[in-house]
Amino acid sequence: MKFKNIGNFAVLTLCVLLFSGCSGANFFDVQSAMSAPALTKTQEEIKKAVVNHMGPDVIWKYAKYGEAYSTVINCKISEEDEVYLAFCQHSEETKKIHILFLKNKNDKWVILKDAVQMLLDTKKVSLEDIDGDGTKEIVILDQSTENSYNSVYAYKCLKDKVLDMKIQNNFFDSMDR
Repeated sequence: MKFKNIGNFAVLTLCVLLFSGCSGANFFDVQSAMSAPALTKTQEEIKKAVVNHMGPDVIWKYAKYGEAYSTVINCKISEEDEVYLAFCQHSEETKKIHILFLKNKNDKWVILKDAVQMLLDTKKVSLEDIDGDGTKEIVILDQSTENSYNSVYAYKCLKDKVLDMKIQNNFFDSMDR
């Protein structure tokens, strides 16, 4: 009787695995069971604005900001100013990533800049006052997977426009990666 119950359990488990779409290879894999966290209302609105700008074949890319990874990052430049970043690419682009700078104006998300960079692996996004004027600039560190060097991109946000800044590639060397 004991073996019959074990046999029934084994058959039932096999049926669940076969007919649920799960394979034995990924059934115990944590990544296959994970799903993206629910979006906030702001993130949802930004993603709609990005799809309107880029088209429906958007591939979202994750960047690290603080301790978390996200495709949409809120950068508080000063007490009264904030800019959101969205990291994505077109489905046919393999090495170019769009960094979209967005701001909410009159309840509508406006894209201030579409910076296209040859980013492969965005390691870190940071807010730093690199020019000493009292406002923070957005600094992005990319670590190439094809080469062993880092690229650093910096942007200064002025009211309703975003300017590229020159920065040394060793800027992040003293920072915790």
